[in-house]
Amino acid sequence: MITASTDATADALVNATYGLVIATALLVIATGVPIFQRIREGVRRKRSVAAEVVPDLNMLLSRVRGTVDLLLTKKSAPLSAADHLISDGRTDQRIASDLKDRAASQSLEFSNEIYIAVHFLTMALGDMYILARTAANVEGKASIHDLDKNPPHHHSSGNMSVEARVAAVCAHYKAVELSLVAAEALLPKSARTIQGGTFWDRYSTQVDARQQKAEQDLVSQRAQARKAK
Repeated sequence: MITASTDATADALVNATYGLVIATALLVIATGVPIFQRIREGVRRKRSVAAEVVPDLNMLLSRVRGTVDLLLTKKSAPLSAADHLISDGRTDQRIASDLKDRAASQSLEFSNEIYIAVHFLTMALGDMYILARTAANVEGKASIHDLDKNPPHHHSSGNMSVEARVAAVCAHYKAVELSLVAAEALLPKSARTIQGGTFWDRYSTQVDARQQKAEQDLVSQRAQARKAK
């Protein structure tokens, strides 16, 4: 009888222990699920907020790199392209200003990098206006500089040669590129890439693919339309 009672007690203790373990596990799960959900929601929200700036950031970076490449290939002063550069520079500045307005949603360091980019774009645009005015004087016609009542202020020396000023514009744009790259690196990788590539890479690829598909579909539609006549 004593043995049977002892065994029954032991079994009861074991069952109680198992019950306690299971109850504890369920409590941990019940507590952990909301925490996990909050963490997941935080990550999702962070990615969503970052995605708001990635398209314009990638587009501006692509445009800036194109301008740097253009200026590097111009061994002589691109006076004839000055007005075109100003037009592009204004667009770049507008995109950067829009990014600056949304930068605070990321981080203070991200915002700082965008402000730096805007600064160098303003510097570059100021030198571009001087190049446009120089071109106008050479060609004897009005330039954008003459038509704009409020050209951007510039800090470069007024005694710079044309070649030196072109080099200054190129340096300013390169500084913009470096600032944008630094800003992009501050964003979560999962928020700034699509299947391992950048937003702009996918955009460029899909634009080309979509154009080809559209042309192919139109060929088929035209053929069907001819048959229907």
